[in-house]
Amino acid sequence: MKLSYFDIKARAQPIRYLLVDNGIPYEDELIPVWRNEDACEKFRKGEFNLDDINSGLFQPDFSKEWLEKKSKMPYGQVPALETDDGLKIAPTNAILRYLARKFKLCGSTDEQATEIDMLFEFESELRERMYSMIYSNFYNGSREKLSNIVMPRGLTILEGELKKNKGGVGFLVGDEITFVDYKVADLLDTCKAVDPKALDAFPALNGYFDRIIARPKIAELREKEPYKSMTFVGAKYI
Repeated sequence: MKLSYFDIKARAQPIRYLLVDNGIPYEDELIPVWRNEDACEKFRKGEFNLDDINSGLFQPDFSKEWLEKKSKMPYGQVPALETDDGLKIAPTNAILRYLARKFKLCGSTDEQATEIDMLFEFESELRERMYSMIYSNFYNGSREKLSNIVMPRGLTILEGELKKNKGGVGFLVGDEITFVDYKVADLLDTCKAVDPKALDAFPALNGYFDRIIARPKIAELREKEPYKSMTFVGAKYI
């Protein structure tokens, strides 16, 4: 099994957590994001937003390795997972759902599976909004809005959902870890990168985050290079 993604955390990190935590062997193909660091300084600083990039007004100086591999990836996207029997899967959420079904990480009942799906979709929407703001004028208002409005609103909902399951002392749904836990734990990590105090007002989520990243194989991954030094979204500021 091979996971292909850029040499950053971002959308692949929850997949890496799931794979290592469940002892699933895989090759982690790390593709350089940038050809020339300096050429992307405006992009990193948020002087060009996602609309500019999508319209073709500004194109980051992507690495030669990525440009060569792009056409071979499903939909031209990464993360992409290639299974041992040659199945190629993308993007992130499809990969996580595939692995969750295959390795029984979807909850133990239909009701739990539905709760997991609801949380998964909520997390995905919050993550996309955060990424958009991180890449758009981060130093000129977006960071403040993220820290003071967007993240607290989302974290308040996640804190409440976590507490519904045994007071918030375990996982988000049920008695065993499920695929949504890996996704939410990584989201919380990103929140802390934006604002180190992001979880201070959410004690249940703070404890939950600490428990997930303390799981032995996840902790080992986080302390191992190159993962320890990876940025979250390929920008110098986060």
